[in-house]
Amino acid sequence: MVTEITESDLARGRRLTGGAFDRFVLRELRDHLGQSRRVSRSAARSAGSSEVRRIAARVADTRAAQLKALPGR
Repeated sequence: MVTEITESDLARGRRLTGGAFDRFVLRELRDHLGQSRRVSRSAARSAGSSEVRRIAARVADTRAAQLKALPGR
């Protein structure tokens, strides 16, 4: 699943306040971090360079920890 924040998403976010804004931001962060983790895991398995695989694995691990740290899981 490829996600990106659109202009209409940003406009909606600007209108939100309080808990609704927090939920919006958390959802967008989860989507972004999840996509980054998936891409990084793929690179860690498939990249031709061992250095790129090592860095990608580190990024994937970091994204997993960031996802776990988000509230409301």
